[in-house]
Amino acid sequence: MVIPAYMCVLYVGKVFFKSLLLSICFYT
Repeated sequence: MVIPAYMCVLYVGKVFFKSLLLSICFYT
């Protein structure tokens, strides 16, 4: 199964954004 590059970027961005939001909620 070949995954397009933009899908990979979107997925990584989504995971990064979610973890960023989590850390903000956690530390404030």
